Amino acid sequence: MSTQNQSDDQHSAAAAQPYFTKYDAVFVILLLIVLGLVVNLGYTTFKEGSETEHTKSNAEQLVKWLEETGKARAEGKEVALESCRKDSEAMLQDCLMAVVAPGAPLANIKNVAEKEGLIFSPKCDREQLNTHGAIIVEKGTPKPTDPSALTFAAMETDEAVNQELNLRVVVCGRGFSVIKIAELKF
Repeated sequence: MSTQNQSDDQHSAAAAQPYFTKYDAVFVILLLIVLGLVVNLGYTTFKEGSETEHTKSNAEQLVKWLEETGKARAEGKEVALESCRKDSEAMLQDCLMAVVAPGAPLANIKNVAEKEGLIFSPKCDREQLNTHGAIIVEKGTPKPTDPSALTFAAMETDEAVNQELNLRVVVCGRGFSVIKIAELKF
């Protein structure tokens, strides 16, 4: 058999094979599935990041309000919300809820991460899904060994506002991680 005939046989055998095989189709389908999963992951990550940034922005608004109100309280000026006045017998939780009540200075603050979630929470807890996206206000107490340094812990529900308080504001972010926003005096 001549070299010409072998070449013709190989050429006709190659021409008989399909250009797009079933293996190519499986590869393309898998590629499209992976591409869809990557797009979905990217969208979910973007959405959760946006929710975390919105929650941080809400906490920053609260910090600004608490700082301004704390300064007014320290100077003996009148504070608009009765439950936040220094001469009030109200608890800090009452003050915080009054700040976000309808018609209040920060009525726009909502939990954007969880529609049924808490606005304020005592802690960021994986066991309680409604704490994701919540703002946490912690009380600072002086360390026994170094009174100039503060130790922060969850706020007691019966903490009165008739005294100056050292506070730290944090948010419960993605993955129930605590994100520190600010420390202040109220």
